[in-house]
Amino acid sequence: MIVTQNENTVQTGGVKLTQEFGIHKEGMGFIQNILRSQIYQNKIKSLIQETAINAVDSHVEAGKGNIPIEVTLPSKWEPVLKIKDFGVGMSEETILDLYAYFGSSSKRNSNEVSGFMGIGKVSPLSYGDSFTLTSCFDGVKNTYSIYVDSKCLTQIAKLGSEPTNESNGVEVCVAVKDYDIQNFHNEAKEVFHYFKVKPVIHGAKFEYEKEIPIISGKDWRIYGNGKCAIAIMGNTGYKLDAASCAFQNEDVASTLNCSLEIDLKIGDVDVTASREGLSYNERTKKTIKDSLTRIISEVSAELNARFQNCATLFDAHRLYGSVFDYGSNLYSLRGLVKSSLVFNGKRILSNGIHFNESIDGAYSLRVYEPAYRGSKIKGYGCGNIKCDDRTILIDNDLSITNGVNNRIYNLVVNDNKRVYLLSYRDAKGRADFITESGLEESNFIKLSSLPKIILSTVAGASPKNSKHTSKEFIFDMNFYSQNHRSDTSSNFWKTEQVDIKNDAGVYVIIDGFKHYNKHGMLEKPDELGKIITSLNVFGISLPKVYGFKVAKKDVVLANTNMVSLWTFLEKELIAYFAANKISQKLANRMAYVGHYNDRWWSDMPNLNKLMSANTVFHKNAKVVAYMSHEADKKILDEAITWKSFFTTVEKPEHDLDVVTKEVESTYPLFAYIRYWENNNQFRSAIAQYVNSIDG
Repeated sequence: MIVTQNENTVQTGGVKLTQEFGIHKEGMGFIQNILRSQIYQNKIKSLIQETAINAVDSHVEAGKGNIPIEVTLPSKWEPVLKIKDFGVGMSEETILDLYAYFGSSSKRNSNEVSGFMGIGKVSPLSYGDSFTLTSCFDGVKNTYSIYVDSKCLTQIAKLGSEPTNESNGVEVCVAVKDYDIQNFHNEAKEVFHYFKVKPVIHGAKFEYEKEIPIISGKDWRIYGNGKCAIAIMGNTGYKLDAASCAFQNEDVASTLNCSLEIDLKIGDVDVTASREGLSYNERTKKTIKDSLTRIISEVSAELNARFQNCATLFDAHRLYGSVFDYGSNLYSLRGLVKSSLVFNGKRILSNGIHFNESIDGAYSLRVYEPAYRGSKIKGYGCGNIKCDDRTILIDNDLSITNGVNNRIYNLVVNDNKRVYLLSYRDAKGRADFITESGLEESNFIKLSSLPKIILSTVAGASPKNSKHTSKEFIFDMNFYSQNHRSDTSSNFWKTEQVDIKNDAGVYVIIDGFKHYNKHGMLEKPDELGKIITSLNVFGISLPKVYGFKVAKKDVVLANTNMVSLWTFLEKELIAYFAANKISQKLANRMAYVGHYNDRWWSDMPNLNKLMSANTVFHKNAKVVAYMSHEADKKILDEAITWKSFFTTVEKPEHDLDVVTKEVESTYPLFAYIRYWENNNQFRSAIAQYVNSIDG
């Protein structure tokens, strides 16, 4: 991005001595820490944004702006964020002479790219003390570690080099703490929401909201979602802060409250050093104000055009009601609408159509709305029509008083419409109302055109499902397998003929087709399906599960052949866990998982293949392999959900902190190895190092 420099207006005279400000060597670490970490408030979001923006910039520079970058999000088993581009790449000369310097950037001569400050490249150091950078350039693949040393200085160390057939590009890898994995997913989704070319995401599936704006222009959109105004520049969305803008014009200020998205060209406004917000200097505020002023004009023109395009006066009042109705999507535009909205030369000042009621009963108007309770309709006489998107006008061409609800029920109850029914004595009465109200015949729907329904079939008087009169059921596992997300609890149960006093089986007590769990709380029936699925992992077969309504509880309790599901589970699981030493294995594996993020752990099996059998590494690798219980991983992961059935609380059989200390004290360089650096390129060198230490 081209940097806008403020013109220096300082004049000097009679100066005896000048000296350029600098940074003393002893203060360099302090200053670097500010630049790489302290400027960021949301460190996770910032490192994702800064690194991804740099990757996109590289694609633009390589003429690949329409090609997505690739992002691998961290997971429990590989807690690493990876952001990879296929752009220009960096030679070693570029990395050491440009990348390795704070404030150095090659992007200050173009507004086609976003970067320019030369500090976002080290934003991963705001989260951790190191990250790796791999650059493929002209057939050579170089890998570097960027880290903070003991003096708080930023260092770059070359880890290796090898020939490659990969295209030019850069990959940045950042280690992620286990408890931050979901935070990285959440922040990544928010960051990439504003990317014009969405990255290819590995490790997650993002569904981006595809909202349709209620009104839009060439470079702006207004939504009805109630969110704050956003300025989008260079694939980054910046919240427009009303207090910082401090606009005096009320119309301009109101645009910041109407879910506006505005596209700005790179370089139109200035951003803060962290790129987390805009820098509200005079230039930025002027750009925003000018843009908002233009948008107000365009919105006003568009809405006025919509009023002019209304077919009838009724349509114009409905549009007005939609703009100013709090429940409408157009409500957020109320501050942008000119006070003189006009239809056919007539000012539209409200959403109401008023008329004089007939004294002699020539015509009458009733409004129908849903009743507050149940599925009934309430109707009452009225002297005006409230117009908005919900308003429907109906002509009582059948001249009936009884049977109206049978025809308007679907509109009122199911479609949530506000129905106005015009009744009249004769054709003259109807014509008088049309003249009095200013409405047109085309505004009305004929009552006779609406289908007649039988209210007893929709208002709660329909015959009951036979399930609701039965008391005994069995859980339908086949239905669960195909429809486990069903919201209708009764669908999970099939009626069953049971001799409840004598038959044997496993049961739960149900109420409203939800079952009581071990703690006496009602749960949805899909939880039973999850239990059965979980038991299958352990190889435990569950007989069919009976469900008995509360009315049968005392009878089933008196039958000693019937066993509560929770009693069955306790007996089976305790026996299984004891026989298979699940408690001990789980304690071991949890200790192992707790250390999995430690540098060289994840690649220990591959490294151990290259080690001599008499090395300290080999001895400890056997311990780690044992503690991982990798063969039982699926069972142990499932067992965590049944911890209440463990008979004992076991301690890990080996202290893996001791393992880590012994390995790293024997091999000091291991403290500088990051697990994502453990690949074929480095394994041989690591093995040689270990074997040389142990002789």
